[in-house]
Amino acid sequence: MMTGPRGSSETKMHRGMVASAQIAVQKLSALGYMPILFFSQRHKGTGKLVANAVTHLPPTQTNMRVLTSMKKAYDFIIKLDDSAHAQLHMEPLPPRKRQTKGREASPSTLAKKKKTKSCKCSRQTIYPYEKILERRMNGGKAAEVKVRWLPCASCGRVWEDTWEPASKFA
Repeated sequence: MMTGPRGSSETKMHRGMVASAQIAVQKLSALGYMPILFFSQRHKGTGKLVANAVTHLPPTQTNMRVLTSMKKAYDFIIKLDDSAHAQLHMEPLPPRKRQTKGREASPSTLAKKKKTKSCKCSRQTIYPYEKILERRMNGGKAAEVKVRWLPCASCGRVWEDTWEPASKFA
């Protein structure tokens, strides 16, 4: 935890953001919606992510039971996400598995492949990359970079290096 003027201003900012979220839930509730806001924050003692929920549902036994189970499900999701981020940042990457093909594709056909077609994984929406390997001009028109992608955080699938528009990695 930070101390001094910056630490106190960050704490105030975090509290203000949570208060704004609570006000948004109140406003939606006043408009007839039944909002439930789930968010997580690090526990001061353990440093682990803890799930929290804000709602204006009446505290009936059924509502409390449903909210408790939803909070447990959200807690499960954030623990998976937290451990995946910890593995990406703290552990060295395992050796990359490369599938060898009988025939290599030419650079011109590699340039035509789109990342979304060759790197489709239903569990992954963001494709982080390890590094940019090469740079080239595509027929004098646009710059391209050869990207080495990180494996899928969910399933561990390893992606082929692909040529992508340099403007996406500026």
